[in-house]
This record gives sequence, structure tokens and C-alpha cells, in this order.
Amino acid sequence: MKNGNKWKKLNPRRAALLKEIAKGKTTSEAAKVAGYSHPNAANTALRQMRGELVQALEKRGWGPDQFVEKYLVPMLSAKKTLYASEHGIFTDSRDVIDNGARINAGEQYLKVIGGFAPVNVELHGAVVHVLTSAEKREAVESVKQLLTYDSEVEDPIDGEVE
Repeated sequence: MKNGNKWKKLNPRRAALLKEIAKGKTTSEAAKVAGYSHPNAANTALRQMRGELVQALEKRGWGPDQFVEKYLVPMLSAKKTLYASEHGIFTDSRDVIDNGARINAGEQYLKVIGGFAPVNVELHGAVVHVLTSAEKREAVESVKQLLTYDSEVEDPIDGEVE
């Protein structure tokens, strides 16, 4: 990675993380192999390297414009050929839209621009639900109704007569 004008060597853990991702592993899988204690630590490392990785890709002709022009645009108009046969004999072929490739291109584009919501969302602390006025009225009525039941005659929770 770049430090000022000099390129420095990646630390071994980050290098292992990038190698595993390049092999097609998910960030979580790559994090385990690279020795990260938690996938979030690997995500932090990737975030810290992102700018330098983008610069390295652009230096080698893989900037956003080239990626979109060379790969995404052609995939968005991809077609495939379907072949028909009967009793093992070729009978016909037809070019059709390759929806799988087009969907994949759309997903890749959305990933590149950050169009997906985060997958791992962690919440800390208490989650508080503030009741609306209607919910408050309904709760008060429910409590009043529960308090009026004779517990020996009816089950206040189920509302069933014993």
C-alpha cells in the first residue's frame, strides 16, 4: 500500500485477507483464514485499504469508467444461445436475453456504488418503542378490562370461562 510516495508492504494478515477474497471467499470466510478475530475487524481493514486499492486498480487500467465500459455495459445487454434437440439430434437454436448475466451485472453495479443496505447490522443498547396515542388508549382499555375480570370465573389472559 502507498505511504506518501513510497509503496510499503502489506502486513501479513491484510495480505492473507486479500488473497482469500481474490480466491472468491466471502469476507467472513477470508477473515477466519487470515486470522482476524471477528469479520468486523476484517471489514475495518478493508475500509482502511479501500482508497489505496482503488488507486492500485486505476493504475492498472481498472478504474470505475473502464470497469463499467468494458464489463458492466456489455453484461447489461447480454444474450445467450439456446439449442434444441430431439432424440439427440440438433434441431434448432435461438438467441435469447441472458437475464442471469443482466441481473448479475446490476448487482455488481449496486455493490460498486454502495447501493445495498449493510448485511451485518449490530444494535447496542436498549430498543425503545414509543407508543402512539392510539396504542396508549388501547393499552389503557386492555388493562381496565383485565382488572374488571373476576379471576375465579374467567382467565383474564385467554378470556375463556372455566
